[in-house]
Amino acid sequence: MVKRYIILLLIGIITIIVVGNSSNAHAHLTLNVRDIEVEVGWLNEPPLVGIMNGITLEFTRNSKPFIIEPSELSVSVKYGGVSKTLELQPLSDGKYVSPIIPTRTGSYVVVLKGSIGGYAVNAEVPIEDVEDKSGISFPDATESTDVQRIVPTLQSSLIQLQNKADKAAKEAEEAKRAIEEMRSMMENVNNDADRAYNFGIMGLSVGIAGVAIGIAVMTRRGRL
Repeated sequence: MVKRYIILLLIGIITIIVVGNSSNAHAHLTLNVRDIEVEVGWLNEPPLVGIMNGITLEFTRNSKPFIIEPSELSVSVKYGGVSKTLELQPLSDGKYVSPIIPTRTGSYVVVLKGSIGGYAVNAEVPIEDVEDKSGISFPDATESTDVQRIVPTLQSSLIQLQNKADKAAKEAEEAKRAIEEMRSMMENVNNDADRAYNFGIMGLSVGIAGVAIGIAVMTRRGRL
């Protein structure tokens, strides 16, 4: 009986080890280019659709980081019949990453062409499938949230503010027109006052001239 339990326990341990290794192998696959190992996979796992991620390439030789010349290696990611060229950025010694947001669930393949350490390479490396994020999302995006409830209130407040702003702008325009009309009226009044003043001066001048002429005439007659 004890032996049976020991056997079952060993089987369980072996199964866990095999499954674990299989999962890791699926998550990051290793490509051998002569004596250089290239480990390819996602930066964050599991990769989720619509979530910022990155595709990583880690190069080692004799279990030590190996620095490559990025210009000698063309790296792209392929999904179905479409592909995208990746720009590798150094992440650490021998490790490079290219940021990417997977937009569809399913299988992705990394394509390597060029040379690594002087060795020619032309290979396709499948990486872990991209999953739907609904399985770990919380709360459900379709459910009403506090933000979703607040949005209509904010929209209503914005509309009211816009109406008040439009009304204030209209009143300001009307006030501006009233000031312009008042200014025009004042200019007309000033012009009329100037004309009246000029006519008054002219009339006064004529009157003075008439008085002077009358005095002169009377003086002249008295002498005669």
